[in-house]
Amino acid sequence: ECVSSVLSSNYDLKKLELIVVDDGSTDSTSEIAAEAAKKHKNVELIKSQHKGKSEALNLGVKKAKHDYIVTLDADTVIAADFIKEIVKPFYDAKVGATSAIRLVKKPSALIEHFQLVEYQLYNLVRHSFSKVFSNGGVLWFFGAASCYRKKVVEEVGMFEKSTLTEDIDMGLKIFSRSYLLLCVKDAVCYTTACKSVPELLKQRMRWYYGSLQSIAKHISLLRFGSPFSIKYLFLSQIFWTLFSILILPLVAYQVLYWMPSGSLAVAMYLLRWFSVLGPFYVLYKLPVWGLSLINIFGVMSGVLTLLLILIAAV
Repeated sequence: ECVSSVLSSNYDLKKLELIVVDDGSTDSTSEIAAEAAKKHKNVELIKSQHKGKSEALNLGVKKAKHDYIVTLDADTVIAADFIKEIVKPFYDAKVGATSAIRLVKKPSALIEHFQLVEYQLYNLVRHSFSKVFSNGGVLWFFGAASCYRKKVVEEVGMFEKSTLTEDIDMGLKIFSRSYLLLCVKDAVCYTTACKSVPELLKQRMRWYYGSLQSIAKHISLLRFGSPFSIKYLFLSQIFWTLFSILILPLVAYQVLYWMPSGSLAVAMYLLRWFSVLGPFYVLYKLPVWGLSLINIFGVMSGVLTLLLILIAAV
């Protein structure tokens, strides 16, 4: 699907080379890529000995003949205009790399739709940062679909194994050389979502740990006078990592502390807790509970979250 989406895009195939790096796969990846290479002269298969994603990416970069390199994960499918859109910003010599809008491919289960909403929120934030912070751009880079100026990748020392998130590490390295990183709203790709809670947990643990590794590696970027985008990335990543550890016991304590008696009362209570009804219920009870900073914060955070989700979905 990944190879087919590239070959069927609206980009001129004569200006395109498609390099498939098989990093020691044990499925039919090599056969699929080899078959594509037989049919299309601009498709090439490179084999590696399971040295990891960073080394696989570096093999592709070294082999590439052109000035701009689009990196795609094996499960990524791109929209027809993706390549045209992802390369557009490079008319500006200050742009070192661009990142795509990522959506979930054919979501069906509830957990997949949950990830789709999450991705949409990330997309909204990343695109907003690209538009607002011209001195930093977006620093949340997704390796599932990104584009790099080849000479910049070579300048910063290629992809490295030093973190579990080579895409974030590469973005920070490029930023450290005063290049812009942009999120391109019209460059859309689709990736496979995690289909179970254990799979999702494993993925997110890798993302969180890899992000912290990248932050620790580039902590020198967080200094007086550094762009807001850097401060926000570093501090929010640290905050959400701590928050993810505390949230479960904290919510469990709060839910149990206020738990009413009676089946119907409990059912309505839990519905308010874990749905958008909560903030509106607080508004309804204001004449009884009175106005306080806690109530204001609870209502505003709930309403703003709902608005952000709706805006992201649109």
